[in-house]
Amino acid sequence: MTPAMAARLSAGLGCAAAARKLRISESYLRQCERYGPTLLVMEKMAGLYQCRVDDLVTLREGVVWYRPKNP
Repeated sequence: MTPAMAARLSAGLGCAAAARKLRISESYLRQCERYGPTLLVMEKMAGLYQCRVDDLVTLREGVVWYRPKNP
């Protein structure tokens, strides 16, 4: 489960309801949740899900500011 999907579920929203409120298609929301949303969509998600933008990002090795989960 990706951070974006977890945030949506934590906000108590289904995919269709979240997509409608974000004014994007349901298939695009699923794509964003799977592969990572654009910054504009992340800002909308953060507002709707009541979280921070960085809560929606998955950091990986090789990415600037990577912090391993278990140092």
